Amino acid sequence: MNKLQSLFAELRALDWCHRAAHWQSSGSTSYQEHLLFERLYGNTVEEIDTFAEKLVGTYGNEAVAPLLGVVATAWYIKAAGVAGDSVSTALEAEERFLRHIQGVMDSEDLSVGMENFLGGVADKHETHTYLLKQHLIDVPLETEWGPTLVEE
Repeated sequence: MNKLQSLFAELRALDWCHRAAHWQSSGSTSYQEHLLFERLYGNTVEEIDTFAEKLVGTYGNEAVAPLLGVVATAWYIKAAGVAGDSVSTALEAEERFLRHIQGVMDSEDLSVGMENFLGGVADKHETHTYLLKQHLIDVPLETEWGPTLVEE
């Protein structure tokens, strides 16, 4: 498996983890998390399709062989582990994915199109990390100026 196939497997793992978190949302912020994870996995659908097409175009059909892809993707899902909650786990996975993209872009001789594509993917996933970090911020129900508009 080359570095691009490995990156592809990690992207598929992110998609599956975000979908699972979307379905498993519970508690007082479940609706917000449900929508957040729907947005995150929704962004990956086109990325996965485009990435697969680029891999097949460069390396042939075996680049997206199902068994190899499932095994590699499962490894990344396991690597995501459990950070205590789905948002923290997703944030760690997104940050790891961004480091992986950077490593591939730094070490591989990529076509202009592949480099541009990966740059666009990185841009979207930087937004994902921003959204996840914002969700983790505790917003007080009252401030020094009085109650906020958010109530339990």
